[in-house]
Amino acid sequence: MKCFNRSSSIIYSCVTKEIQQDMIDRYDVDERCTCFIQNGYYPPCMDDSHCDQAIIEKVKDFSGCFDKVGIFVGVGYAWHGIDELIEFSKQYPSIGFIIISINDVNIDGDNILVLEQQTLATICEIYKYCHFGIGSFRSNLKGLSEASPLKTREYLCYGLLVLTIDLDSAETIHELKPFIFNLNNDENAMIHILKETNKDDIKRIARHYLSWDLLFEDI
Repeated sequence: MKCFNRSSSIIYSCVTKEIQQDMIDRYDVDERCTCFIQNGYYPPCMDDSHCDQAIIEKVKDFSGCFDKVGIFVGVGYAWHGIDELIEFSKQYPSIGFIIISINDVNIDGDNILVLEQQTLATICEIYKYCHFGIGSFRSNLKGLSEASPLKTREYLCYGLLVLTIDLDSAETIHELKPFIFNLNNDENAMIHILKETNKDDIKRIARHYLSWDLLFEDI
């Protein structure tokens, strides 16, 4: 790979600084031909009629049994670490954990609610009963230490704090850093994430700083 000069040029856009540096080191790309633009998020327009009210009632009943509720939404790939998340949940019996996945999940805990694949309208309604969203718990399988997942941006844009084991590139945005808690970097992450927060403030700040319009502003 190389950068083209004169009349045209190629700019390699990377969603994390780690990937940007890898492009430079591995392919000898001129740093001037790279840029870091992390993933953003636009909340979609949704039809509330697509929300499964029976599922919402189940979530209401479940969330009412716990001090706080965390949620993981994902396909269930190996690097999502659902088994590790279930083991982790056993340390916090007063916290409810909701897992939404298209793959079969073996339930092993009274504080876990597993739901099959849901419509986005249903998921976004479920977020109203959650305090924090959970990122991948085994992302080291991909050989990366930094990530820019769309799902954590969705969590933030719906007012949820984020629990992760990676450096989330959203942390590079100063205004979002207080809402992201890394278990590998902060031994008190769970203490901090359980404190009371204003979901409306998180939602407002995240939707501003993670908007694609703002992220693409300098291009």
